[in-house]
Amino acid sequence: KRMADEGVVEIVRGGATLPDVLREAAFQHCLNLNADLKRKIAAAAAALVNNGDTIMIGGGSTTCYLALALRDHRNLRVITNSVDAARILGSRGENEVHAVGGRLDDYLGSTVGVVAVENIRRYSAEKTFFSVGAVEASIGLTSDTADEVACWQAMIEAGSKAIALIDSSK
Repeated sequence: KRMADEGVVEIVRGGATLPDVLREAAFQHCLNLNADLKRKIAAAAAALVNNGDTIMIGGGSTTCYLALALRDHRNLRVITNSVDAARILGSRGENEVHAVGGRLDDYLGSTVGVVAVENIRRYSAEKTFFSVGAVEASIGLTSDTADEVACWQAMIEAGSKAIALIDSSK
């Protein structure tokens, strides 16, 4: 009871749990799933990017690994709705990073929604990299949210080449 009063724990049926602010965010949890495979996918995707390229990077954990794999690239022009990709690439290699606004989706680690889609459509890129929630035999690439799919579609339309980063768990 004293710890709950101090905000250290929250009382729940049958016990206590950490408060929401101290729990691992959903996106952080996704980063840890299949991390080695995501790093390999990201390294292969980074090999497709040349210094000076204009690229789009969508949200998701695999695209976050792509941003990490691109840290040594120089003079990239990056358009992204990924909060982490913007932070990682914006601080390195004289890159020009355009962070797309919109509604922040904590699970995806990115911005989504009408504002994000409208902003994405203002740009063009040589290559678009995006990650997906799942691959279904009957419908193809899919996600839990229509907002995320709308962002992919806008990025795919704005890019000359689209590259989906998909690990085997999908």
